[in-house]
Amino acid sequence: MQSKIFASIIISLVLMTSVWAIEPPGWVNLGELAETQVRDILEIPATNILVACGFCDWSFHHDGHICRSTDGGQNWTTVLEAGNYFAQLDRDSVSGRIWAVRASSGANTLYYSADTGRTWTGVTGPSSNPAVTGNTIEIVGNFVYFGGIIGAPYDIALYRLNQTTLQWEAVAAYYQCDAITRLKYHNNKLIVFARDRTQNRVRVFAHDPSELDKIAEPIGKAQNSETKIGK
Repeated sequence: MQSKIFASIIISLVLMTSVWAIEPPGWVNLGELAETQVRDILEIPATNILVACGFCDWSFHHDGHICRSTDGGQNWTTVLEAGNYFAQLDRDSVSGRIWAVRASSGANTLYYSADTGRTWTGVTGPSSNPAVTGNTIEIVGNFVYFGGIIGAPYDIALYRLNQTTLQWEAVAAYYQCDAITRLKYHNNKLIVFARDRTQNRVRVFAHDPSELDKIAEPIGKAQNSETKIGK
């Protein structure tokens, strides 16, 4: 009797394993993004539109990619390709404009789209010495806050771009830090995660945006450059 029960259990386990090998429970295969490593993804509210960014991961060509889906992720189209990877996306809930930051300095560090991710326009990054490579963005009010990375051991600065005037401003600096790894707006504070260049740690700062308004220093206007129309 015990042997029959044991055999029944073994058969049940084998059948369950076979089913799970076909498709894990709770997972649905929606589609695929060809040749793309995804770094960030953004959902357009009240639509089936998703926008993803990252880089091409095929044959060592690591160009930046922005991909777009209009059916909730079942099918994807690459709408923008540019040198160096795209690190992050953010969306202005008022204007609907989407911003993407690229791991680059100078021309086309930022791109924006005013039509849910179909058409993209490149914007020059903040003028700074040393040059700052784009790494993270966060939209607060009418400003796109911009954090980056510097290769030499200098103090990293926080910048912001006025979406209306395209005026760049310098708003803060972090002593002995060489990168801003992440920006996040939370509880009416802008949280800045900055990498210490001398110790193995990330330092965290919190700013009241209204206080940053008082110390912001204009450093020149961004310039629109190429515009690319996707599908």
